Order: sequence, then C-alpha cells, then structure tokens
Amino acid sequence: LLTNARYQQLRLNADFQVEVLAGKGWRPAGRFSQGTRDALGLALRLALVDMLSRGRRLPLLVDDALVHIDQQRQLQALRLFKSLAVDHQVVLFSHDDRLGRRAAKEGWNVITLDRQNQGRQENQEETHAGQLHLL
Repeated sequence: LLTNARYQQLRLNADFQVEVLAGKGWRPAGRFSQGTRDALGLALRLALVDMLSRGRRLPLLVDDALVHIDQQRQLQALRLFKSLAVDHQVVLFSHDDRLGRRAAKEGWNVITLDRQNQGRQENQEETHAGQLHLL
C-alpha cells in the first residue's frame, strides 16, 4: 500500500539492515529514495506493532513519519492509519500544515499547537471527532 504495490516484501538481514525484494533480488533499503525508505520503514514498524501487540489495543504514536513521503503516499498512509484506528488509538505528530489539512479532509481530529493560531475558530473538518488525532 505505501509503495503502490511496487515492493511486496522487506526483511531484516543478519546485520538488522532492511532489505527490499526488488525485481529478482534483495536490495538494501539505503539504495532507494528518501521517500521510499521512509515508506518502507513505516511499513516495517507497523508490521512490528501488529506482531508485538498480540491483539492488545495499544496506542500508536507516530512522529513526522510522512515528511519525505509524496502526497499520494501520504494519503494512502492516512487511510492506513485510519484503518488501524479500529484497534489502536493513532496519534500522528507533524509540522506539515498541508498534511494537517489533508488529514482534516480525511476525518481526522486535528489539533494545532501553533501559538500564532491559538484562539482561531476551527472549521468543521478540524472539529470532526474521532479516534484519530493529528498534532
């Protein structure tokens, strides 16, 4: 989902380095663009959360994981987080205002911590209540 189905598998090698199945062989994640590396890292972390939570409903705190990811992947990631919110409380921290607006359109509860905007009226999208939060 986060790589547009371009890369289907990743693994940790014996040195705990991330490798990606690309074409007919495994390649180090470091050979990919920053955005792809970030998407792969996020996918790996989410897989670990799924494996380690063992059915428990743990909160998922994500800090600026979407900074280097293109807009299409950001939207896919927001939708993925929304699906994860069925079993986990998802709190996404970001300094990206565009991501905040995009998240609000996707139904996230957006809380702005910018002191310059304190006291301003929130629009309907920003006040949408839910289990998802963008800080």
